[in-house]
Amino acid sequence: MSSSVKSQSSKSFVVSEPARLIDVLNELSTDNNILFAYPTLLINEIEIPKSEFKYEEIDDLIHLILNDFDFEVYNVTDSHFLIRKGVEKIASNQVITGSIKDAETGSPLSFATIYVPDYSYGVFSDAEGNFTLEIDNNNYDKFLVSYLGYKQLSVDVSTLMKNPHIRLNQNASIIEDVTIEYLIPPYLISKDGESVTLGKQVISSKTSGIFGNDILRNIQLLSGVSAVSDDMASLRIRGSNAEGSKIILDGIPLYNVSHYYGIFSSINGSFIQKAQLYKNAQPIQYNNTSGGLLILDSGFNNESKNVLDINFLTASIATDNKISDNARFQFAGRTSYRNVNDTKFINFQNNNTSNFSENNTDNQFVANDPLFRFYDLNASIKIRGEKSKISINGFLSNDRLINDYTQDYSIQDFMIGRYIYKNTEEWSNKGASLKYDYHLNQNIELKTSVYASHYDFTSSLFSELQLPQKERIISNANGTSIKELGASIAVDVKSNTRIITTGIELNNYSVTHDLVGDRDRTIVDYSDEISYATLFSQVEQKLGDLKIVAGGRLAMTEQKDKLKALFSPQATMSYKLDEGSSLKASYGYSNQILREIEYESRLGQNYTFYRLSKGKKFPILKTHKFMVGYNYETSGFGFDIEMYFKKIEGVMQLTNEQSGFDGNTNSPGFGMFELFKGERRVIGTDVTLSYKNKNYTSMLSYTLSKSEDRYPQIYKGNYFLSQDDRRHQINWINNWTIDDFEISANFIYASGRPYIALETLDDLRPKEILDPKENQNILIPYVRMDVGLQYNFKLGNHQANVGMSVYNLFNRDNVKFIQYSHKFDTNVMGNTRSIIVGTEGELLDRTVNLNFGLRF
Repeated sequence: MSSSVKSQSSKSFVVSEPARLIDVLNELSTDNNILFAYPTLLINEIEIPKSEFKYEEIDDLIHLILNDFDFEVYNVTDSHFLIRKGVEKIASNQVITGSIKDAETGSPLSFATIYVPDYSYGVFSDAEGNFTLEIDNNNYDKFLVSYLGYKQLSVDVSTLMKNPHIRLNQNASIIEDVTIEYLIPPYLISKDGESVTLGKQVISSKTSGIFGNDILRNIQLLSGVSAVSDDMASLRIRGSNAEGSKIILDGIPLYNVSHYYGIFSSINGSFIQKAQLYKNAQPIQYNNTSGGLLILDSGFNNESKNVLDINFLTASIATDNKISDNARFQFAGRTSYRNVNDTKFINFQNNNTSNFSENNTDNQFVANDPLFRFYDLNASIKIRGEKSKISINGFLSNDRLINDYTQDYSIQDFMIGRYIYKNTEEWSNKGASLKYDYHLNQNIELKTSVYASHYDFTSSLFSELQLPQKERIISNANGTSIKELGASIAVDVKSNTRIITTGIELNNYSVTHDLVGDRDRTIVDYSDEISYATLFSQVEQKLGDLKIVAGGRLAMTEQKDKLKALFSPQATMSYKLDEGSSLKASYGYSNQILREIEYESRLGQNYTFYRLSKGKKFPILKTHKFMVGYNYETSGFGFDIEMYFKKIEGVMQLTNEQSGFDGNTNSPGFGMFELFKGERRVIGTDVTLSYKNKNYTSMLSYTLSKSEDRYPQIYKGNYFLSQDDRRHQINWINNWTIDDFEISANFIYASGRPYIALETLDDLRPKEILDPKENQNILIPYVRMDVGLQYNFKLGNHQANVGMSVYNLFNRDNVKFIQYSHKFDTNVMGNTRSIIVGTEGELLDRTVNLNFGLRF
């Protein structure tokens, strides 16, 4: 499409070559964040010639573009425009004044149509449902009355003259006769601070990076979301762990949505139509969490589609087709079709020379080649009736890892030892939901949902160091399972300036966790369940340019054989300064019952497991979240800033109570594991700059975030940097469209993560006496740039594309973790050395991927 917007002292809109009217309206919708409603057939074949329009306001431009056509345009709101076929006025000998309203509620029907059957004459009702009809009794004997979503009514002129007050009955099936067109920018930042809406360009983007069509990886490029680990597809928002960010797909809550070390997410972007990310206050009908909420929806499309995507790593297919006029079937499947690691996606550097310290202590890094396979499936059946919508949804994903290797160590050709490592892991997600929405009338909507979700994880680890006349073994077996059942019912009651939402939710969680250490010693044997009922209510009120949303959730649950009430209030406020800018603020307090706790193994790796909050041993995670911000948008340009503070009470970590190498076994500390409980504070600022024109989209975001933990038994009770502290993070996203080519380039920078450097400890020491300034080191900063190129073309009658992406273009050495395994002393020909055996987890180096896509 050849239209463009120019910002000058006097604005102009240029159509540089003939273009379809529907494409022009789509561009106006995208660039100005407005919505058009119109019958598709009305404008589908209309073409606008090469022209230029001078205008002051966007509504003036819309009327100018449509002025040469037989249309009538109504400004329903500042950002909503209704386009209908125009009708000619006639000479009349009688005037009828009446009204058109909802037959059940009596609410006025704005811009309803009353016309003669041959469409030669008619009028619209005004915003209050009133109309004035000029008629000639000799020419007309019957009128038709219609309104979107209502049954058409035929009325005789004589009847109309006696009673001009018309009542229409609802009929949702009429909606199928009209297509609503609404295109949003790739990132639509909420002016009221509630959510970020992701456009299809973000949901389905696959040009830059190795992940293919991976929606969670794309979301990680937003401000305030951690994007600094190649092997983490989860969402860590503003200093919260993954437990604090809930992901809901078609009503199904999902856990550990990761494939292959987290390099891929298990959510297929080809299946998703809509995505909303909440970093501040969250929708009242969902359990509030410490981090945020991501709601994914597969949507209801009017057009059928079949999409095939294949690259070096995965093959994916998605289909969306009509079963009947009111029903659709959607399916998406993706799988790895060879061992993922054959592509060398994860590297463990082999390095025999780097020194940890100046006392001639060497580190021996291990190179390994794990076997990994995965798949995921999505399915949905959607049915629409006159007043109702039903969807039946399912999700399944499965991953399996086998990592097995042997490493020999020698100095000056003398064999000094052998290291054997075996690790297997398997995890799966499966869930289903039933959603039912019913419109009682124009102002009242009933929403119900029932769902089940089940997550399983099992792993086993064996590490053996064989030395002359010595044998040292570390073993670990870990298994965790979580089952969640839930049902909710909510009612929305709407008026012109107010929306009231109220409802009830029932939940049941059951969790098991088994952790076995060396010599089959049971460390954890946990099994528990909890049920609770939650009442929720919220009021959204508009007072001119001020919008206030306030509400809360009241959960009733059993705690220590007593019924306990947990109240979670929240509120948001936004004030429209002018047409392009607004102020916003929010506060939320959450009580999180389901906990995800990090377990630090003796080898220094972190695993996660789940707990249910009951009593002081596993406290409820309580979070205060504050935000103030400012948003400014103009044609093609956007600026958003949010300053936030978060206080989290009840953070937990299960870890060895000591750090360092045991003098007897020369292995990482073998003290008792202890569950530490403490608090976290996070303070930061998210800044986003965005720019968009016809062919180029760019977003630059910066996050300043300081995240600190405090545990009474660690670091003398002082605050220290939390594991996910990333003081500075910069994301810069760029996308160009040039004819049939799509070009993308992304840049990411983030400060390094903290870790405990065991080489700074001479012996085994309690974590309580450690000093964070001396014993907590920072990994090198994370830096990465990705580029991609995609070419779109016709393959017969079908749309196809081929593309190439380069991940980590400059081959930056980014380190994920340092893992310690064993320490031993050697004396070969008088040469004494203390050698630490371990693994430095190096993230992805430069990686090239090719992809092919076909839409049919």
